[in-house]
Amino acid sequence: MISASRPQTADRIGIGASSLPRIQGLDGLRAFSICLVLLAHLSGTRGFWLPPPVPSFLSHFTLGTLGVRVFFVISGFLITSLLMAEQRRTGTIHLRRFYYRRTLRIFPPYYLYLLIVAGLWVAQLVPLKPGDLWHAITYTMNYHRDRSWYVGHAWSLAVEEQFYLLWPLLFRWLGESRARHSLLGYILIAPIWRLAIAFILPGHTLGIGETFFTTADAIACGCALALGRQYLLDRPRYRKLMNSRAYLLVIPLVLVVNALGRFAKFDWLIGITVQNVLIALFVERVTRSSQGWVPVVLNSRPAVLIGLWSYSIYLWQQPILNHHDQVSWFTAFPVNLPLCLAVAASSYYLVERPALRLRQRFEQRLFPKRRSSGSFQVAGKKPGDVSVREDATGEHR
Repeated sequence: MISASRPQTADRIGIGASSLPRIQGLDGLRAFSICLVLLAHLSGTRGFWLPPPVPSFLSHFTLGTLGVRVFFVISGFLITSLLMAEQRRTGTIHLRRFYYRRTLRIFPPYYLYLLIVAGLWVAQLVPLKPGDLWHAITYTMNYHRDRSWYVGHAWSLAVEEQFYLLWPLLFRWLGESRARHSLLGYILIAPIWRLAIAFILPGHTLGIGETFFTTADAIACGCALALGRQYLLDRPRYRKLMNSRAYLLVIPLVLVVNALGRFAKFDWLIGITVQNVLIALFVERVTRSSQGWVPVVLNSRPAVLIGLWSYSIYLWQQPILNHHDQVSWFTAFPVNLPLCLAVAASSYYLVERPALRLRQRFEQRLFPKRRSSGSFQVAGKKPGDVSVREDATGEHR
């Protein structure tokens, strides 16, 4: 059943940067994703301890990669929802406005982080490898394998930035229908592409899962969800299944398939795609309905808050949750985790939010508002479906 009640969003509980409603569940999903990354990177840091059965159990999964995969699906779903909203409201996609918004959303915290890392490198306090800064600055880290830990996480940000550059252009050129078919074609081809690289270009095997066309099908699944959501909701069997508790089976299924990632060829051909699709279905369910304990948790104040901080957390967890550094006091558990959250919160409130306010201030002058026909229905045209305005999720990465 599609809930018509207003979700408890970041803005509703007074901690967001905008007065507009957000898509329910997305901030909570970001919180879940970043927690997976944090858990993966905490492992091995000095002083971090879990009961004996737990580490051996967790070793079967690639939790950090899974967390990034969820981020990718969310990004595709979110950006495509915004593009669809603008297309339907104005009849076109304002590319300059889109890139302006993305620039002031993403660049300030990211380049500040790089500036600080570069300063520490000049002071010989952190090691960097040749090409690290250049690839980080140009968002090409996903094609730079020999990199240091301090900028290594920029590979996923590079994938997203490449997506931001490419997808709005394609969406505007192709239109919704052809864009949908192109996405489905790419999602089907990507597994074959990954396997072909392994056989034809074995020297590039390590890049599978990081280079754009071998990993962007996760983002494509999120895009396809936004474009095909109404089709799914028009299927009675789908609605019955996903509105029951059976949708919770997605969680163990994703973990099982993730654990099978140790078999590389299976992962490239089947595992990655299955995870992407299952995550997309989970995103569809929790952003549409507030029924059940999962949406309650995802829309809780702590989850929303961590979700809002998730971009800054992702940037700053790398040098602080550093298992390569077994000497510094700030990389040891339990100091490293609260320190990471404190630095991330500082980045959010001192850099991200001021940049968003600056963006809003100049956006009104640079891009006067066009005539709007109202809200855009993310889940479709049915009354009671989750609806957001065009800018509702524009504060997010």
